[in-house]
Amino acid sequence: MTARRLLMTGGGGAGTEGLEHLWRGVYEVHFADAEPAAIPPSVPAHRRHRIPMAGPAWPGAIADLCRSLSIDVFVPTVDE
Repeated sequence: MTARRLLMTGGGGAGTEGLEHLWRGVYEVHFADAEPAAIPPSVPAHRRHRIPMAGPAWPGAIADLCRSLSIDVFVPTVDE
């Protein structure tokens, strides 16, 4: 069975490393941030993604990323 693919925004946030550790092997979790260098190095490079800051381009960029990665569940973790 293929692991569900999740995309979480705010990948540079405090909880990313814990979620990566907790869900490793259970889900294929991808993290996105406007500053991908802020995503912890424990997240493999192929699961770190750059997205634009909130604004007019953001929804389309998220939709495109979800399609290109065949994301099953999108989890927005940033509210601004």
